[in-house]
Amino acid sequence: MFIMRQIKFYCTLLSSFLVFNLSSAMAADNKNCQFTEQESLHIQQAAHTLPHQLIKPLEISRHDQAYCLQSSFIQALINQQPGLQPAGYKIAFTHEKVQKMFATSEPAHAVIFAQQFLPSGSKIATNFAVNPMYEADLVVEIKSAQIMRAKTHLQMLEHIRYLYPAFELVTLPFNMQNKKIREQISANQLIAHNIMSVNFVLGEQITVEPSSDFARKLGNTRILVTDENNELIQTADTESIMRHPLNALAWLIEKFNQQGLSLKAGDRISLGSLGKLRPVENANKQIRYQFVNWLEQPQVTMSFVANTKPETK
Repeated sequence: MFIMRQIKFYCTLLSSFLVFNLSSAMAADNKNCQFTEQESLHIQQAAHTLPHQLIKPLEISRHDQAYCLQSSFIQALINQQPGLQPAGYKIAFTHEKVQKMFATSEPAHAVIFAQQFLPSGSKIATNFAVNPMYEADLVVEIKSAQIMRAKTHLQMLEHIRYLYPAFELVTLPFNMQNKKIREQISANQLIAHNIMSVNFVLGEQITVEPSSDFARKLGNTRILVTDENNELIQTADTESIMRHPLNALAWLIEKFNQQGLSLKAGDRISLGSLGKLRPVENANKQIRYQFVNWLEQPQVTMSFVANTKPETK
């Protein structure tokens, strides 16, 4: 029993060490991260209440300030939830219209934890978050840290192991009925709170081929989102992610190289949203998203139900 307690202690310590270093590295070029008492209190409370309660926005005027706050938010999460394991990164604001909507001129990144991944077919509680929403996404799994040297799409594919169609479940935990609060919701606000991801439902695993044909197909894929009655919810094209999904990954690689960071084998990267962010509607509704111009038509499904706790993948 003593040995098991020791093992648990060291696993928790290692987890905290990993997240602390990840958070510190993310703010590597923000050497003077300083917080007011109000900011520190807000971050602690937000880490405790999200994604289930509304929060008030902070006054954030700069990107570096937002990433400093994000690092602090991540550390607060791991302090309050020992065992959280970093598993990759999310890239957000990958479409010009979304950038304009959130008053930014470039994408942004946030941390993904292993506990956020769910298997295809998961049953999702409609109250998984305050203001619950979902969107179609693309996720890749890194094969090698050598991807940090990649300059072309083909070179990137050589260091990517898998591609997944995925749903991202998110929250927008602000009182959007209040005009003053609405006007404060910018990219910096979301960056500070780790861009509000709650879960990712992963679909069929696609083995990546390091070929020009695979790169071309990935950049010219149409996706179809339908309900249980096969009624259309929306369509989208992968080129909506920075004209090619791998351009989003190239952006992240460049940013990390500038900051002295590195992707590693096993990291999962959310490349960006496909189509519109949609509110969760009624329970007992199944949603399917599939690649329609691939022979095998890879897909991912999930169902919204009144209340349940899905298992992680």
